[in-house]
Amino acid sequence: VVPVRCEPYLERRDEADLVFLRIGRQDMSRELGFDLLQQAHLALKKGGKCFIAQEGKDPQIQQHAAALFGGVTLIMQSEGDRLLVGKKRGPLEEITSYAAEFELTVQGKEPVTLSTVPGVFSHRQVDAGALALAEVVESQPGDSVIDMGCGSGAIGISLARNQELTRICFVDSNSRATLLTEKNCLRNGIENAEVVLSDKGPEGDGEFTLFVGNPPYYSNFRIAELFVRTAHRALKPGGRAYIVAKTAEWHRDFMKQIFGNAEVLNRRGYEIVKSVKSQEK
Repeated sequence: VVPVRCEPYLERRDEADLVFLRIGRQDMSRELGFDLLQQAHLALKKGGKCFIAQEGKDPQIQQHAAALFGGVTLIMQSEGDRLLVGKKRGPLEEITSYAAEFELTVQGKEPVTLSTVPGVFSHRQVDAGALALAEVVESQPGDSVIDMGCGSGAIGISLARNQELTRICFVDSNSRATLLTEKNCLRNGIENAEVVLSDKGPEGDGEFTLFVGNPPYYSNFRIAELFVRTAHRALKPGGRAYIVAKTAEWHRDFMKQIFGNAEVLNRRGYEIVKSVKSQEK
């Protein structure tokens, strides 16, 4: 049995003989590629090799790998994709930090300061959709909140800083996101937070009064559907769900199907769909 672990970083350094790294064409930013190349180099022992499967023709990935490893060898290439190998010759002279910091400011509310890293939505800046959602959501004293697909925790932390909540649960399937959310909660004085690494939301049904989500646009709405179904399952009768999208026609129709109601609120060029769970049991 080979154990499989989901970790935000390769914590062990100078121990690996081999690292296999895939750098995707569409699902990975260049900066994340640079970060993972550095992580791979740090994990290898001297003389260890890193095999890099690079999708696409971005020359900066190969150039960056060559700079880290003192040169790379092209093993094979097909239709723009390539397989490279680099050998660790010694420690890096300097380790680059790819972390960034920014402030989320909602008019009339206390700002929150957030740290982000590559691979976490949205790195280096406040996402406009998340900001629109944070401005529109109406929280109430005593709310219990789910921030699903939390990223760096921006929306939920803003709610918790500006409202007396009984409970707040942050959910993300990205281990870097959950690590950052924990750190950002501590930084902003959020003490009653739960952070869950999951793609299905928290356990338990009917335990929350407010759900916020900014689902990604890929996957032909399958992830958005998961968000909506999770919201309906997790909310108490009378609980409110807010989902943001650039164009929310599908979200409105599906939320009306699941909740029986849907209201579209417009903000910053985005559409936020609000649904309320029926009081009927």
